[in-house]
Amino acid sequence: MNLLQDIRARALGFVSDLKAYLLGKGVVSTAVLVSSWLSSGTLLPFAVVLGGVALQTFFSLRGGWRFQDEMTNKYREEISMQLGLDPAQVTRAHLRLVAYGNEEAGIPGNRILAQAIERQGRKGWLNFGAALIAGATTLGLLTVGMDVVAGSLLAEHVGGFMQRFGVSAVAMFSGLFVQNGVEFFVGRAHGLHAPSAHDQILALERQRLRGRAITPAQIFSVVIAADPQMDRVVRQTTGKSFAQLNANERTRALKVIDTNGEIQRLAEMVNRGDLLMTELPFVLFDGAAGGTAATRDASPAGGTSPTQSFADRVRPHGPRNVAGHFADHITASREAAAAQAAR
Repeated sequence: MNLLQDIRARALGFVSDLKAYLLGKGVVSTAVLVSSWLSSGTLLPFAVVLGGVALQTFFSLRGGWRFQDEMTNKYREEISMQLGLDPAQVTRAHLRLVAYGNEEAGIPGNRILAQAIERQGRKGWLNFGAALIAGATTLGLLTVGMDVVAGSLLAEHVGGFMQRFGVSAVAMFSGLFVQNGVEFFVGRAHGLHAPSAHDQILALERQRLRGRAITPAQIFSVVIAADPQMDRVVRQTTGKSFAQLNANERTRALKVIDTNGEIQRLAEMVNRGDLLMTELPFVLFDGAAGGTAATRDASPAGGTSPTQSFADRVRPHGPRNVAGHFADHITASREAAAAQAAR
């Protein structure tokens, strides 16, 4: 590719990105630009910014609902198993019930599902706030910019259309940079760009579909994403965070931390197909959003089962107990299905 082709490709890519922005998350800035062109000198552009509050609120809520619907479909079988429902009856309300739990009903929360829902909500509201800041910036540049141009020497040589077009272009690009900048820096400061445990589970599921094995270190990375306190245990053991360790160091660290080989067994079960990736959130933390642990009646394949979850045994502040374990439901369900098929 020569220089001209490279410049052309980059320009087309930028135009494509800009179009996606103006018709997507930058719709408020777009509306401000259009209303300013149609009604220069009126209050309509200001009304559009205010209307953007309602519009972006709706977009944020709709995005959250869609995300929860996708999670409901992803974990439908596991939610139905835990709540004793027909899978077809499971809704996003049941997803939230399993995620946050209900103490009176004896339903513990699920740390991984709750984290995913909350993080998506924060992302939606960040997009909402960034869009309004970008819209207000666009409006301010249009208002101030036209006054500056009208009072400058440039106004004598450039027609009204070109004046407005130039100011609008500057405002449009500024809105793009402001919104993306706010989302990037605020999101980075609050850890919203780092993949959640749910995100990692989806990535590992795709990895398994491609026939690639899952490693114990990848399973443990899911644990850390859901419970950052576990990384403190790694730091106490190795002096580094788990992400800073190389492959050999991770293996050695897991041998020290995972004394019963639980993470190793989970990876083996996933690779054999005995444990689905969507079952992982219900097994790792025993369905506990608040760190509660469950008593297990069934032993995992290849070893003796401890009475607390892996995370609670390792976590410095010690274990807590609650009856019932999702892994037992998985085993019972599969045994029942196998017995029925044998008839």
